[in-house]
Amino acid sequence: PRHLTQELMRKCADDQGPKGEEALIVREEGYPLHQVNVLRIDYKNVLTIDNLWRAPFLTKLLLSNNIIEKMEGFDTLINLEFLDLSFNNIRVIEGLDNNVKLTDLALAHNLIEKPSNLLQLKNLQIITLSHNSINFPRDLLYFRDMPSLRSLTVDNNPCGDEMDTAALCIAHIPQLLYLNFRFITADMRQEAKTDYATSLQKLEEYERAKADKAEEARVSDERKKELLNAYCDGFEGGEFHDLLFANDSDMDKVLMENEKVKVHREATSKNILETCEQLVVDCLQQKA
Repeated sequence: PRHLTQELMRKCADDQGPKGEEALIVREEGYPLHQVNVLRIDYKNVLTIDNLWRAPFLTKLLLSNNIIEKMEGFDTLINLEFLDLSFNNIRVIEGLDNNVKLTDLALAHNLIEKPSNLLQLKNLQIITLSHNSINFPRDLLYFRDMPSLRSLTVDNNPCGDEMDTAALCIAHIPQLLYLNFRFITADMRQEAKTDYATSLQKLEEYERAKADKAEEARVSDERKKELLNAYCDGFEGGEFHDLLFANDSDMDKVLMENEKVKVHREATSKNILETCEQLVVDCLQQKA
């Protein structure tokens, strides 16, 4: 097993670089890795990845047919558009947080059990995951949240009958144009949606509820920021009132025994709530 060294990278770059007289000059001066855009390091028995930071302008990197177990070292390759890690021993998809320009990711013939850590790759259009260890068809619904995805290859995984799995993907991942290298026709899409009509309805209802909840949270957060900037956070919605009267067991006993105190308490409570509401209005107006 080998470590991906600077020397190995230079050798591969040299093998793929210019020929003839220009190649002699390059060999004498050393190949400038920082100028390399495409690098092929396959069939080199590489186990661990390092030194990729020496080639920050890579747009295409091929590391297939090695024995790589962990996806790492890609964080500096912010220009990377194509990455091939097929025919390795990878179990987890990871380490691609900074590779936001990636459009094509090849991970066929690995040991991956479920898709993960890809949703930040907004430009990713092609994913190849055939011949892996994906066991559950429901895990493929992960790709529903990748709007730019156009081609998905997941054949030869142990996640059930391939016809059923294909129909599930076609029905639930509407942005797909190709599945397992096959163009998805309108008839195929309609048939799949019919087969999974109930499942689709439940999923869409869940997504709507989730979106509504997220929107409520967003509006709430914005309101909190607005109140904070106006120095009146904690006074809206009875927060200050509840803080004053929370967990007062002694007062609760008095209220149960004395009607006059109860009436006075209710009047005081109402007055505090109205004062807080007016305070919020005045603070916001002053801030504006």
